Amino acid sequence: PAYVVSRIGLLLIGYASMLIVPLRSSDVPWQFLPNDPMIDGFVRWDSGWYRTIVSWGYYYESLNHENIHFFPVYSLLVGGLMTVVPGSLNPDAAFAYAAVFVSHAAFYAGLAGVCTLMLLKSDRTAARRCVWLMSLFPYSFFFSAAYTESTYLAFAVWAFVHAERGQWARASLLAALASGTRIPGLFVGVSIGVIYFAQRRSGTSASRKEGLWLLA
Repeated sequence: PAYVVSRIGLLLIGYASMLIVPLRSSDVPWQFLPNDPMIDGFVRWDSGWYRTIVSWGYYYESLNHENIHFFPVYSLLVGGLMTVVPGSLNPDAAFAYAAVFVSHAAFYAGLAGVCTLMLLKSDRTAARRCVWLMSLFPYSFFFSAAYTESTYLAFAVWAFVHAERGQWARASLLAALASGTRIPGLFVGVSIGVIYFAQRRSGTSASRKEGLWLLA
């Protein structure tokens, strides 16, 4: 319910804002869906750089024209989804719809992970409150935009869930994906390493062999 209410509310607010204050072509460097104000506001600014990665890969021409500082996992997910988008759709529009879909799906998965992690740490009331607060927090707008925030959230939080459960292969894989999505993901592996050593010190099931997954 938190996901549905917050995302529908954001779509309606975005739609209304685009109608009330329409953009000029010079206002933003990228505009993929000028005829679809419901979605167009969610594909802005750095979204265009992910579009270049999907289309042409990485390149460096100058400090003002390069995309090498964007991590690859989100672009790979969007590019993979674009392969099943109808070929009759404009490539820019195909990217926009695929990117927003990936972000929404990842945010749903991220909220499910937050709920699961909270249930491991607390009770259902706290888990429900946490999910609602994350969904309604004003900057949760970015979880629906064609950015990497929601994808990173999903990978990171599920890495912690599996670490808490002692499932180190899954935790390590998800930490690796988080580190390929955003710079903060580099610290997710370190963090689950701390959990691993804490479990070993407490005498729980974490074994030395399972710790090799962290190195991998």
